[in-house]
Amino acid sequence: MRKIKILALLSIVALFLAVPAMAAAQVQFPAAIAGTAMVDDEMAADDTMITAMVGGEKVGSAMVMDGKFAILVAPATANANKGMVEFMVGDRDAMSSMEVMLEPGVEAMGVMLEVMSAPPGAVVHASLYEMWPSGQTGMATLTEMGDQTNVELSLNPGAMMGSEAGVYMGSCDSMGDLAHGLGDVNMRNEVGGMVDIAIATLQDGNHVIAAKTSGGMATVCGQIPGADGSAAMPALPQGPQGEMGEDGADGDRGARGPQGIPGNPGADGTDGAAGAAGPAGAAGSAGPRGADGAAGAAGPTGPTGPAGPAGPSGSAGATGASGGGGLAIVALIVGIVGIIAGGVAIVMGRSS
Repeated sequence: MRKIKILALLSIVALFLAVPAMAAAQVQFPAAIAGTAMVDDEMAADDTMITAMVGGEKVGSAMVMDGKFAILVAPATANANKGMVEFMVGDRDAMSSMEVMLEPGVEAMGVMLEVMSAPPGAVVHASLYEMWPSGQTGMATLTEMGDQTNVELSLNPGAMMGSEAGVYMGSCDSMGDLAHGLGDVNMRNEVGGMVDIAIATLQDGNHVIAAKTSGGMATVCGQIPGADGSAAMPALPQGPQGEMGEDGADGDRGARGPQGIPGNPGADGTDGAAGAAGPAGAAGSAGPRGADGAAGAAGPTGPTGPAGPAGPSGSAGATGASGGGGLAIVALIVGIVGIIAGGVAIVMGRSS
């Protein structure tokens, strides 16, 4: 029993003595790369092979499980193959959501790998021209991938470098809205990505590829060639604006232009207001006398006129025979009739 305790104690001492020795040896840990693999916008099937490569040489691999993968690269391999890691999902090159620089002890977690199962189709190259005064140029390669297009840019250094790239509407001289971003330019002046636009649409003469500074100034730009391969070049770089020139002499007066076509007659105007009443006319002359009217009806009998003056006394008649009392009465009646006749004559005279 005592021997066992001694051996255990010696083992503990040996372990403590080994720790400094391990620290002195500067043990290197493997590089770890983990993430998710997508095929056609869906999780990659289980047992799909994920391969990590640096400079075309395989440095590690792993199988997909529930859409996830994890690759461990031995320190010696990582140390001998330092550089940018590229990935394959199955037998196809994959687009990575982040750049992974391989070296011992690197931990790259949350890497998203994407591939499309559609086979590559047409390939179009677009020259990228300097947008003054950047001094930068480049080339873009567009590969048809079904309804999508894979766009890869390779840029040459210049005095001013673009940091963001994308596909824009319009032309290089009149650039419009961003149609699809391609991401940030990496340290090797490269950038690329899958664009959700068919290559035939990109070749409509109204799409360009450009890189811009963080401030939004374009450094390179190139129109995507049409189906016939033609592409418009941007305008040549312009120097600084010159000073304003002096005003030129006034030109001669131009000739008079031809007379214009007469206009159509205007619509009839509305009726005007009634005019003021005119002055009264002069009185007319008297007309001729009309014909005599018919005799009027006889008026009523007027009142009895006053008695006329007594006539002169008549001469004494002859003495009648006696006893003639009857004659006296007749004479009296004749006298009364004479008086009445005289009154009637007077009245008739007044009436006429």
